[in-house]
Amino acid sequence: MASESGRLSAREIYARVLVEARSELNRTASALAFSGVAAGFFMGLTGLGVSSALAALPGHEDKLVAGVLYPLGFIAVVIGRAQLFTENTLFPVVLILEERRHVLATLRLWTVVLCANVLGALIFATLTVATGALKPDVLTELVQLGATTAHAPMMRVFTSGILGGAMIALMSWLVTSARGTIGQIALIWLITFPVGLLGLAHCIASSGYILASVLVGATSVGTFVAWLGGATAGNAIGGVLLVSLLNYGQIRAGAQMSRFRERRILENEADYHRTSARLWQRMSDNDATEDTARFPCECANARCSTEISMTASAYRHLRTHPRWFVVANGHQAPRPNPSWGSTTTT
Repeated sequence: MASESGRLSAREIYARVLVEARSELNRTASALAFSGVAAGFFMGLTGLGVSSALAALPGHEDKLVAGVLYPLGFIAVVIGRAQLFTENTLFPVVLILEERRHVLATLRLWTVVLCANVLGALIFATLTVATGALKPDVLTELVQLGATTAHAPMMRVFTSGILGGAMIALMSWLVTSARGTIGQIALIWLITFPVGLLGLAHCIASSGYILASVLVGATSVGTFVAWLGGATAGNAIGGVLLVSLLNYGQIRAGAQMSRFRERRILENEADYHRTSARLWQRMSDNDATEDTARFPCECANARCSTEISMTASAYRHLRTHPRWFVVANGHQAPRPNPSWGSTTTT
């Protein structure tokens, strides 16, 4: 159940992620491929936004504006529900942890989406380089951006890819909890803006302009393949280890604590209940059912020493329902499992 503020709980977000994961795994390979090509192509908006800013605003302020425009591709892809590697492709990892299966289906999903994304990025790069659609200064910045990105040290590509993958996976997790399109756009922008500003590696977002530099000869195919391998590995590790596993652990640990808390509450209430029952029995044996006695509060707190005045006949009425308890006002414990029944307060 959502909180009074309207925010979804972590468990509710987790449940939505599982639904999304099952939906993605059930899609056909052709549907995944078409959606993946579209995502790879539309991620080119990121390269166009960044290169346009760099061409139009030479100076120190160009990088800030370029970072502002970097999320364009992510917004188009996520809101458009296209398949982007490192976004919803990491949700099935949670499903694997939850059900201990779907490994082969997840590998199929990853392979199809990654290859389709790269193909979409290649189509984008071909259109920008071969058609003359871009102004020369914008195309120059796009190619230079690709060459600079591809020739970064491999260790930096990998490590920044871990952080970048974690942030994109976190963005996907948060978008799952957002209710409206405007809220989703705001979340996407807030999370992906630092990715672009810091130059963190993303295997698909950067592929479009790196492939543009490959087509004009500024970068070799081998350099691109090596960069793609390092960025993809980093993105996958960041998304799986730092987001999927942590959120899975949060939910599983929370479930264990809830079961432990449930057991302690039941044990404490049972102890107090036995004490009250013995007192009620003594009053009944002495035919003092209308006399008032002080019964112990039957709340979940094992250290509670509160007593409640009640006649034996009133207490006997409470005992007609096995899930009614004598609990002082303010001592009610929130119950994660409604099937435990209600408490009677006095």
